[in-house]
Amino acid sequence: MREEQTERAAPLVWKGVNYDTGTDYSGRGSAPPPWPDEVAAGHMALIREELHANSVTVFGTDVERLAAYPGFAAEAGLHVWLQPRLSEGDADATLAHLAAAAEAAAAEAAAASTSSARTTTGWRTTPSSTRTVCTPVWTTESRS
Repeated sequence: MREEQTERAAPLVWKGVNYDTGTDYSGRGSAPPPWPDEVAAGHMALIREELHANSVTVFGTDVERLAAYPGFAAEAGLHVWLQPRLSEGDADATLAHLAAAAEAAAAEAAAASTSSARTTTGWRTTPSSTRTVCTPVWTTESRS
């Protein structure tokens, strides 16, 4: 008989889901948006309120959606990770796509932080044997 574990594992800090903004797996361009921005913003609120999540990973191909959707999540009170995806891209195209997504997301976060509670708290760089992922991390803070 197996001994009972006497210590419990630490609780998860981030509890969340992945949210696809429209990933093009064909390599021919961006997938069509699955829903209007208002609906996507509503999804983020549902993720927070109904799923009791505190984070979301936003991924996809279209740079404009990759810049906008994290804002919807942050406004819903979610911690956000951003994952630009470019299927079938070579190394140069993939790096250019990552740079474009990072610049667009940073510009969106900077514009939003002057007028709302959305702020970017920094960039998380995760190296691995096959790639390096740079993700802006958003959180919310109250503004008086």
